[in-house]
Amino acid sequence: MSIDRAFQLSVEPKNRILFNGDPTKELTTTLKITNKSDSRQAYKVKCTRNDLFRIRPPSGILDFNASIEVQISFK
Repeated sequence: MSIDRAFQLSVEPKNRILFNGDPTKELTTTLKITNKSDSRQAYKVKCTRNDLFRIRPPSGILDFNASIEVQISFK
């Protein structure tokens, strides 16, 4: 029997990521991931264009009620 659980991570910004700055240079923005559950949760940020974007750290484990800021760079 499987139990359907709601998504336990909150992501900010919710709808879109914006890169601001000089388009001739590498642009970086932040994605905040927060674990809203009462247990540890793993996360992984996937990208379909690794030649254009760099994600650091791309994966990890968040303790309960913990947050991490993931840096996304556009080359």
